[in-house]
Amino acid sequence: MHELLTLDRVTAGYGAGAVVLEDVSIGFSSTTSCALLGRNGVGKTTLLATVMGLTELGHGRIVFEGRDISKLDVHLRSLSGIALVPQEREIFASLSVQDNLAVAVQPKGKWTVDAAYELFPRLAERRRNYGNQLSGGEQQMLAIARALVSNPKILLLDEPFEGLAPVIIEQLADALNRVRRAGDLTIVLVEHHVELAFSLTDSSIVLDRGRVAWAGTNDELRSNPSKLASLLGFEAETASKRVSVITNQGGRAR
Repeated sequence: MHELLTLDRVTAGYGAGAVVLEDVSIGFSSTTSCALLGRNGVGKTTLLATVMGLTELGHGRIVFEGRDISKLDVHLRSLSGIALVPQEREIFASLSVQDNLAVAVQPKGKWTVDAAYELFPRLAERRRNYGNQLSGGEQQMLAIARALVSNPKILLLDEPFEGLAPVIIEQLADALNRVRRAGDLTIVLVEHHVELAFSLTDSSIVLDRGRVAWAGTNDELRSNPSKLASLLGFEAETASKRVSVITNQGGRAR
């Protein structure tokens, strides 16, 4: 299993006065799933944005499939096989669901528009509706589907469940696990709730103050509660509550 994406001693942020990541060296293997964990403000979103080319890289290299992409434009990173689902979703409000997908599709893999509709049947029902006519959950489905139809090699997800109802979280989690089980895509997930993150990934990287504080398998971290608590603070104590809410709604993130 080779390393698909590598950050080599990366320092990045939003200008000289706003450095967020400091000397970060991590790698993501091909066709694996990894959670980015940590308290608020430690650099999780900035790390995804840096991979996508949306921040100012002060030092280090970003290597994708053996190629240094540190200076590559955002749209070229997308074409090379990196897809980001941002917190803001950023769908096209004035386009229909069908057109949102059509403008993003790359005809080079299994993720066609029809495949996206199979993953999210609700989008098929709403295919003629504009982006601004969708609920928050439907917009998130569309944001994920739009990323998938670009047929990426790595999918970056920035808190895709934030602000959504438990029943919608369950549907999205089930869909992402279907994508994960297909085994042909690397997934990097930023998620505030640790147990939900564990249910969707195999390994974790914990950030603290812009640096890597821990990296390993989810089983390793789960089996060491004191380490988990020290790394994540109250997040570790409250995470199970959100998963229990999902369970009480009649389903469970698997």
